[in-house]
Amino acid sequence: MRPFYFDVYDTCLQCLLMSLLVKSQTTESSSAKDSQFPSADPTVALEGQCVVVCDAVKSQRVQTQANFAQTPPAVRRIAFSVQKNANLGLPRNSNGGDGPVVVTFDYMLLNIGNAFDSSKSTFVPSVSGVYSLVFNIYKLFNRDPVTVALTINGVVLFTGFADDKSTPPQLAHNGGLVHLDVNDRVRIEIVKGNLDGGWQHSTFSGHLVFEDRY
Repeated sequence: MRPFYFDVYDTCLQCLLMSLLVKSQTTESSSAKDSQFPSADPTVALEGQCVVVCDAVKSQRVQTQANFAQTPPAVRRIAFSVQKNANLGLPRNSNGGDGPVVVTFDYMLLNIGNAFDSSKSTFVPSVSGVYSLVFNIYKLFNRDPVTVALTINGVVLFTGFADDKSTPPQLAHNGGLVHLDVNDRVRIEIVKGNLDGGWQHSTFSGHLVFEDRY
């Protein structure tokens, strides 16, 4: 396919050649027919002629707008998914036994953008925007009720319950869309009860839906 500006250049060249041809014919015939016929004005279109007006500035502006519309903005990708793979281990307190109990994960399924800190089982976004977050925590070999929550900077946002005393396993899960800022700290914590019987197969996942544009 020929670039747009080639078509503009060819059209303008045709306009120039047409103008020179009309001017040349007018000059040659004016001396012989000046007394009988008036001189032709090259700026006036005669009946049956096609006049093409070239607007190079407008054409360039239209082409620039078209190129801008075809250039998508850079998209940064952030996504993670982690799992509790081992059937042993206990959740740990985040502050040496005095803070909330953090649900830990030992297997990384996905970590595009390297925003999930596996050493602390914490998601720390590097881009501000809207994120989709979801957790599924299984309670195994434990009949005691347990409440877990997704927290942002220590503040409970989504809560899941596994409080049925029937035969385990039972699932506490929740999730949704939330706006996060850079360096927010997102993790899964135990609000009530315990996971002393294990939480194997539990998962915590999230991804960037769209980033902020200012």
